[in-house]
Amino acid sequence: MAHVVHGRMEIDVGIRSPTDKLHKLFSCRPQHIPKMSSPKLEDCKLHEGSWGKVGSVISWHYVEDGERKVAKEKIEAIDDEKSSTTFRVVDGDLMKLYKKFILIFQAAPKKEGTGSIARWTLESYDMGRSWGASPGRVIFTLIQYTISL
Repeated sequence: MAHVVHGRMEIDVGIRSPTDKLHKLFSCRPQHIPKMSSPKLEDCKLHEGSWGKVGSVISWHYVEDGERKVAKEKIEAIDDEKSSTTFRVVDGDLMKLYKKFILIFQAAPKKEGTGSIARWTLESYDMGRSWGASPGRVIFTLIQYTISL
């Protein structure tokens, strides 16, 4: 039996986009992100529900190490006051490695100057495997996609 390890990781990155536009992009219009981001992020599709609605299920197709992968996510929460969106991965390549994988995106205004701070928080419960995508690698990839917006 594999042991389960819980981890939480947060990282902030400065972005030129205004907070409200960045929040709306991730919470209501994620299907537009692949067109604006890295070519390694191929597409985002709606499987259940409606764009921008809690409970909806979307999938992301991306390329990692030359291999096409997928992450199917359920939108668990959208908080317009905090400009945050919570996604829970429910299927795909990450679920081969993790029992639970939650991603929280939050946008906040920069204290000085224009633009926003994009914060990614990742919570994972791995299955004790020593191979595959580490949470650090996943969050680094998310930052690369976010910076390219």
